[in-house]
Amino acid sequence: ERVMRARYRYYKAVYAPKTSLSSVFFGVVIVVSILQFVLWTQLHNQTMGYALKMTQTQQKIKARIAVLSAELNCVGNKKKAQNKEKLFEIEQQATKEVLDTVHLVGGAAKPKPTDVLAAKLFLIPYSIMMWFFFHIRWYTLFTIMKKEYGFEEEEYLSRRALGIKPAAWEAMEDAQKEEILDRRLWEGDNLLEYQEEQKEAQMEKLAKSNRYKQYRRYMKNQGS
Repeated sequence: ERVMRARYRYYKAVYAPKTSLSSVFFGVVIVVSILQFVLWTQLHNQTMGYALKMTQTQQKIKARIAVLSAELNCVGNKKKAQNKEKLFEIEQQATKEVLDTVHLVGGAAKPKPTDVLAAKLFLIPYSIMMWFFFHIRWYTLFTIMKKEYGFEEEEYLSRRALGIKPAAWEAMEDAQKEEILDRRLWEGDNLLEYQEEQKEAQMEKLAKSNRYKQYRRYMKNQGS
C-alpha cells in the first residue's frame, strides 16, 4: 500500500499540468480575440475595396474632386509639379470623404476593440448593470409616470418592432428612418400594415424584374 501511494504521488507530481486552467482559458480568449479582430479588419477592407470599385462610388468621388478643385483653384495648369501634388491630395481627400459615408453592417462593418470576445467577457458586469438600469428607467418613466416617448425611445421601439440592430438602423437613409418613425410601428396594427405594404412593394418590384419574368415563363412551360 505504501508503494502504491508513493507511485501515485510520483506520477501526480510528474504528470500534473504545470499551467493553471485559468491561465489556459485567458490565453485562448486572447488568441481568439486577436484572430477575430484581424479577420474582421480584412473583411472590412475587402468590402470597402469592392465599394470603391462601384460605378456609383466613383461618380461621387469625381463629383467631390470637382468641388474641392474649384474651391482650391487648382484645376488649371496640370503640368506643374505643385499642382499635381495638390490634385493627388484632393483625390485622396475626396476618396476618404466618400468612403466615410459608406455604412457597412454585420461582419463587414469596421471592427471595434469592444466587439471581440475578450472585451465582451470583460464588459459582462457593466452590460448587466446597464440592462437593469435601462429597464428600471423605462418602467419608471413610461409605465408609472406615463411620460411621452422621446426621439431615442421612438427609435428604440421602431427598431424592436422591426427586429433591426442599432448598426443596421444607423446605416439607413435619414428619409427611410423618418418614414418608419412616422408610422409608429409599436402601436396597434401599424406594424402589420407596414409589413403588408413592404411585401406588396417587393412583389411589385419582383414582377418587373426580367429574371422573375423568365422564371415564370419557365415554370409555365414546365407545367404545360
